[in-house]
Amino acid sequence: MQILFICTGNVSRSAVAECILRTMAEREGRSDITVASAGVQNLYGQSYDPQMIATAAKYGYQMEGHSRYMTSEILQQADFIFVMEHYHYVQAQKELPYAQWYKLHQITKYCYGDEFNIEDPLYDDKEYDFAFHQIESCCKIILSRL
Repeated sequence: MQILFICTGNVSRSAVAECILRTMAEREGRSDITVASAGVQNLYGQSYDPQMIATAAKYGYQMEGHSRYMTSEILQQADFIFVMEHYHYVQAQKELPYAQWYKLHQITKYCYGDEFNIEDPLYDDKEYDFAFHQIESCCKIILSRL
């Protein structure tokens, strides 16, 4: 089962979601789950956000890598696609054939039944822990449903 997380640049939110869910799945021996992430903006392989890497490490997660651009091919390979904001949902719809829209979920609506954005911490240094905990909580719920 292929899980894909989408955010704006794939340097913070979707990248840490990939790291968290992959780690959780490995810890539970869930070899049936693969996890990836991408961004709706092409940042040409930019390194992940150092502050999010530090935040993840503080909570026991090893995060490393570079951004990846969301393409139609990446979206079509996924079984579940989770986006951080409504804007990402709309952008993914543009690249995904209509017959596959069922795979597309706003992460908070899937997890809590309430559609709200997980805000990008890149614009407010105090928000890294908050965004991390929101994403980690969602990953626990996602894993429990797979």
